[in-house]
Amino acid sequence: MAAATIVRGFQGGVFIGTKGSTATSQLVERTDITYNISNERAESTAAGDGSSVPLKTEEVVCASVEISWSMIYKTEDTSIATMIAAAISGDLIAVKIRRHASDADVFDGDCSIDIGSSMPLKENAKIEIKASPSRLLRAPVFG
Repeated sequence: MAAATIVRGFQGGVFIGTKGSTATSQLVERTDITYNISNERAESTAAGDGSSVPLKTEEVVCASVEISWSMIYKTEDTSIATMIAAAISGDLIAVKIRRHASDADVFDGDCSIDIGSSMPLKENAKIEIKASPSRLLRAPVFG
């Protein structure tokens, strides 16, 4: 049996680009990436014939994805300026997330951006980015 390959966080990647197309510009100053898929559910519990307590049931009504990443703030980084401009204007940008170089993309789509910054006294300043998928120009693909 072959040993499993352990994927490390630095092997993941975040890419941004022009809305409506696949993102191609890798963000090399990124630090942490968060990518979570979850489901929203609607309760479907029915009373039944009344002879016993009903069993609570739920059905999935939609899947959602949470995407965020952090970057070291460098004043000359044009990708940070691009994301700040998109956050201010509400414009979409293309976002692609990859777990590691030989893995398929786990997300590819256009997103609106929320951006913030942290400036701890004894650390490098960071930019915190949250991406929210849109289907305005193309359907997002996640997995």
